[in-house]
Amino acid sequence: MAFLDRINFAFAAISMNKELGLTAATFGLAGTIMYTGYFAFEVPSNILLVKFGARRWISRIMITWGIASAATAAVSSPMGVYIVRFIVGVAEAGFLPGVLLYVTYWVPTKRRARATSLFMIAQPIAIGFGSLLSGLIMSHTDQTLGLSGWQWMFILEGVPAVILGLFALSYLPDGPRSAKWLTQVEKDSVIVALEAEPSGIPGKVGFAEFATLPFIMIGVANFALITGLNALATWSPLIIQEVVGKNAEFLKIGLLSAIPGVLAAIAMPLLAASSDRKSERAWHYGISAIIAVLGWLLVASSMSISGRVSGLVLATAFGFGSMPILWSIPAAILTPKARPIGLAILSAIGILGSVTSPSVVGVLRDITGSFNAGIYYAAALTALSAVLFVPVARSVAKAGTGKQS
Repeated sequence: MAFLDRINFAFAAISMNKELGLTAATFGLAGTIMYTGYFAFEVPSNILLVKFGARRWISRIMITWGIASAATAAVSSPMGVYIVRFIVGVAEAGFLPGVLLYVTYWVPTKRRARATSLFMIAQPIAIGFGSLLSGLIMSHTDQTLGLSGWQWMFILEGVPAVILGLFALSYLPDGPRSAKWLTQVEKDSVIVALEAEPSGIPGKVGFAEFATLPFIMIGVANFALITGLNALATWSPLIIQEVVGKNAEFLKIGLLSAIPGVLAAIAMPLLAASSDRKSERAWHYGISAIIAVLGWLLVASSMSISGRVSGLVLATAFGFGSMPILWSIPAAILTPKARPIGLAILSAIGILGSVTSPSVVGVLRDITGSFNAGIYYAAALTALSAVLFVPVARSVAKAGTGKQS
């Protein structure tokens, strides 16, 4: 639902931009403003998660972002878009690092890539299912009760987040100790397995961990990766519309936009399982990133529907497939005490990619009249992420700090 409430903004652009007078640059700015709010409250949110507990804080995040996302339907000007998207970003801040931290409460490092992929698989599923759903809503609700299709889309896709947040409030335990479905023996076995793991960088404690070269390189790698993934989330419908024509039906664009997400949802857990099974991170990530770059280059070089969709499939499947592998490393270089802030800092650095990407791609699109310059930008940063991640993953494995990495 979190990612659907980002995908739908990209889909809304097909008709919302014209109704509200948004250019590609101003639409990109709206995306940047949302992620600015997200970035500003990322670290404070994770600190509050530790204070209030995962159940209450994750539920609060879901309920407030659902309300804010649905409220996007009420905007009537570019300024209104900027304000409400900033509020969405503030409301959702901390969700990703909060859940990643929550996973470390339950899952040993050797299984964490697979566990993380089961969470993050929701993102390509949202691209696939969300594209189709958004296309259907916009096609069949336009002018119902005087509202445009994009307005109904924000309402109908925002409300479920509120419902799920209320469900999580009554169901989600704060950790193994409070899980009602586990026996005491099972609780103890989980806790013992987690406490037995080596963690942290030898000789580094507290805030000094955030100044180490491996931590900084992983942070920049995450920024570079998220830049490319954000370009997919924000611009894929418009990139496809560029070759199918401006008068193409919403449903057709939705169906074509769904294909990369569906195939990415298949590839993502397979890559993570392979990485866990072989206890190898560096080359699983590096090769995946290279294939994603080739996908971007195919998108840029093709003006056919099949070529663009094929390129988006590669960029989406292997770009998103890289994410769980990247997130399997930070817990191995951070002590448990430093993880809440450390994971939030890494996520916030990644969010900077989402802050800059929409505006950069939008401005390049307006200047050049084509998405190609923005595509090359996303491809270059995806390649950079591999250059930074591979040596860190290899050094972590060599040092024995999380040998499964």
